[in-house]
Amino acid sequence: MERAKTAQLIITNHALLFADRFSRHQLLPEFQYAIIDEAHQIEETAGRHLGRRSSYQALVRWTGRWGLQDREGLFSEIELANRTEDTKALSSEWLKNRKSELIGLQQEWLQLFHQLQAVASGSVDPVVRYRPSQFQGRGVEDTIRRVDLLVDQTLHSWNQAIEALDEKDREQVLWKKVRHLLDDLKDEHDQLSFLLVEEHEQHVYWMETDRDKRADRIRLTERPVQIGKQLDEQLFTCTKSIIFTSATLTVKGSFQYMMDEIGLTNNQTDTLVVKSPFSYENQAELLIPSDFPDVKNEEQFVSSVTEFISMLTSAVNGRMLVLFTSYEMLQKTYEQLKPYIEDLNYSVFTQGANGEQRGKLIKKFKKHERSILMGTSTFWEGIDLPGDDVSASLS
Repeated sequence: MERAKTAQLIITNHALLFADRFSRHQLLPEFQYAIIDEAHQIEETAGRHLGRRSSYQALVRWTGRWGLQDREGLFSEIELANRTEDTKALSSEWLKNRKSELIGLQQEWLQLFHQLQAVASGSVDPVVRYRPSQFQGRGVEDTIRRVDLLVDQTLHSWNQAIEALDEKDREQVLWKKVRHLLDDLKDEHDQLSFLLVEEHEQHVYWMETDRDKRADRIRLTERPVQIGKQLDEQLFTCTKSIIFTSATLTVKGSFQYMMDEIGLTNNQTDTLVVKSPFSYENQAELLIPSDFPDVKNEEQFVSSVTEFISMLTSAVNGRMLVLFTSYEMLQKTYEQLKPYIEDLNYSVFTQGANGEQRGKLIKKFKKHERSILMGTSTFWEGIDLPGDDVSASLS
């Protein structure tokens, strides 16, 4: 970061750019010009940084840094300091009580996510939309109140203890670590409260989980529906010129949808569409089956899709991408397809299986020649599979 302050050109990614724009801490030096590639992802990435997230795993990682169950962590460092310093900063009994508070907090968090699990289990899809008002009468409010009390008690106890230290001691690395963890706790708790208690009309809320709907795998997310105002204030009006590039910025030759999504106006924008260098007539063939049953008859439709995938797989010898608009249909197709494909020694990689991320699935797909990749949602945005990495795409 020090070198970036004096650099004439900085190459970074979307995540760092928007973290710099929307966080309280400036990460990049001021700039007046930018080129943003893959600009169709701006709305998604900026929205992620403007929104809030929480999960049981993230909360447990926080308690893990204290070292509640082992000899590595802040509690061990504090106990060591007590044994080696001339004056004990904190008594053993006091530390024992703080450990009990954190263990109790972790248990309440788990109870909370078990209550959320009841909502997630009602859907086949791994992504479930919700509103905080849905949790009324489900015990969530009572658990949140208990969490509130434990968090307040933890923050008060530690802050009081730190204030009682000599000024010189407070500046030691150990106590800076403690203060940093306390700040993180407040941030995590604020995020959780926003996601489960505070309901905002112009925000969307959802929870994600794995196939088994485990409580400890639930992830909560919230984002504003419109991000144009924030982008205008934090990025567009702060710069002289930005070039947005991507292969998928237009809809039927128009940039209007993209501009509406990120809050740009025609007065602010010059546009240019560059023709594709690919000869689609010679490099691709479009096939549309005319004998498929109506998608409303889901059982017959899935059966036909499965049969078609099996036939096409044999014809192209794998390397096939299959895109779905519904996770539920993806799962049903996969279950029907699996026995046939395994008999032919093909590998099938499906979105949502074992909680694997999109990037990891794509890497596995590229690595295995006799393979099929089945996905939905973000897979529709476009995947970089050049040349022989993919032989056929079915959607």
